[in-house]
Amino acid sequence: MEIETYKDIFKSKNGRIYLEQLPHLEKIRSGQSFLYRKNGNESMIMELSMHDLVDADLLEKALLRSLSRYPYLTSKFIQVDGDFYLSANFLPMKVVETL
Repeated sequence: MEIETYKDIFKSKNGRIYLEQLPHLEKIRSGQSFLYRKNGNESMIMELSMHDLVDADLLEKALLRSLSRYPYLTSKFIQVDGDFYLSANFLPMKVVETL
C-alpha cells in the first residue's frame, strides 16, 4: 500500500495492528520510564540534523514511510483521572525547518 497522506498510515497493515493493540496497553505510571519499561510499548527517539538542502517533498514522503513502518511514533499521551495513557494521534506530523 502506498502511503500518500498521514491518515493512510492507519490504513496500512502496521497501522491497523497498532490501532488494535493500543487500547490494551497499560497506563504509564509516574516515575516509570515510558521508553524502557518491561513489556511496554515499543519505542524509540529520533533526532535528525541536516546540513545540506533537501527536497521538502521527498523528506515528507520519507517521514510518512517511516511512520507507516513504525506507527507507534504517532502516539500521544492523554490524561485520565491523573494517569497517562497512550492514544492514537490522528493529527498529521509535519516536517518543518528550524534553526
